[in-house]
Amino acid sequence: MPAQLVIIEGQSEGQSRGQPISLEDRVIFEVGRSDDADLTLDDPDIVPVHLKIYKEKKEFHIFDLSGRGFLVNGRRRLKHHLNHEDIIAIGSHAIRFEQYITNESSPELDYVKTVPDVDREELAFMSQAGAPAEESAGPKAELKAIKGNDTGKTFNILDRPMSVMGRGIATDITVWDIRCSRVHARIDSVENAYTVSDMNSSNGTYVNGRKIENSVSLKSGDTIKIGSTTLQFNQSV
Repeated sequence: MPAQLVIIEGQSEGQSRGQPISLEDRVIFEVGRSDDADLTLDDPDIVPVHLKIYKEKKEFHIFDLSGRGFLVNGRRRLKHHLNHEDIIAIGSHAIRFEQYITNESSPELDYVKTVPDVDREELAFMSQAGAPAEESAGPKAELKAIKGNDTGKTFNILDRPMSVMGRGIATDITVWDIRCSRVHARIDSVENAYTVSDMNSSNGTYVNGRKIENSVSLKSGDTIKIGSTTLQFNQSV
C-alpha cells in the first residue's frame, strides 16, 4: 500500500471510516461533494470539487480549489506537499494521508521520509521568481510570459501532471496581475499532451484570443491569456 487516504472523521459516499483509499491508480485525485469526485464527501461545507491531490514523481501534493483553504495538522493551507500521517481537515471531515515504501533489506513497510514542507514551498516559490531557465537539448514544456507584469519570466511545466495558474502565491504558476483570479486556470499533462482549462475565473481564460469554455488542447506557440497576462506555450520533444 504505497500511498492512501483514510477517513478518520465524517461520512463518505461509498467509503466507510477507516477503509484505505488508494491514490496509486490516478495521477490526479479529486475530493469534494460531487458524485463525480474520486472521493465524495457528504458535507454542505465542502464544494463539488474542493481539493485535488496530484502525484509528481513519487511524491504527492494537495491543492485547494474552493477558495476556502483546508487544514493540515491544524494549520490552514492552500497548497501542501503531503507527508506520511498528515491529517487533512475540510468541513467536518478529517482524512489521514499515509505513504509507505518497501525496504529492500526487509519485507516490512516503512513510511516515506520526505523533505520538510516549508523548505519545499519556499524553493518552489523562489523558482518562479524569474530566474533564467537553463538551456537543455532534451524535451521541453514551458510557459513564457510575453505580456504583462511578468514579461520575460519562464515557467517550466515539463513532467508536471497538473499546473495551476493564478495570482495566489500557492499556485504552481504565480503571476503579478490583479485581473487574474487567485486560482485562474489549470494545465494538465498526459503523456506529453497538454490541455488548459479555466477554473471559474472572474475574467475568463483565452487561447489564441478565444475565450474557452472547456478544456483545450495546446500546441507549441499557442498563447494563453489570463487577466492582463499573456503566456506562450512552448514544447519540444
